[in-house]
Amino acid sequence: MLPDWQDPTVIEAVSWRLASELHRRHPSTTGLLRWHPGGGQSDCLSLRSTSGEEGDIRLNRNGTIQVTARFDGRAPTRPPTTWDDYLRADPRQFLHGLESDAGLPAPSTLPASTPRNTERSNPRGNSRDRDQDAQPP
Repeated sequence: MLPDWQDPTVIEAVSWRLASELHRRHPSTTGLLRWHPGGGQSDCLSLRSTSGEEGDIRLNRNGTIQVTARFDGRAPTRPPTTWDDYLRADPRQFLHGLESDAGLPAPSTLPASTPRNTERSNPRGNSRDRDQDAQPP
C-alpha cells in the first residue's frame, strides 16, 4: 500500500488547498490557473501575477512546488520542494515560507472567503482551465 502522500488524490486535494489559500491571501495580486505543460507530463496549478509583471508559483502535482518567478522582481532562490516534504511540514509555516520566498507580503488581515476570491481564475484570459502544451499567457 502506498503512503498517503503518494496517492494522487491526496496530492490533488492538498495542492488545491495550498493554491486556494495563497490566492485567498492575495486576491488582487494573484490569479489561479490550472494547466498541463509538456504535452500533459505536468499537471500544474500556477499562481501568477494579475498585473502582467513577474510572479509565478507552480504546484506541479506530477513534480514539485516551485517559485519560478518572484512577485517582487527579485531572482527566486527557493529550491523546488517535493510533495513529501510539504506533507511532512507544518502547513502554516510552509505557507508563510512559500509566500515570503515568492516575494508576496504577508497580509495584515485575511480577506473573507467569498466566491470572488475562492473561484479558480485565470489571470490573463477567460479560460479557467488550460489543457495544452503552451506556456500560460
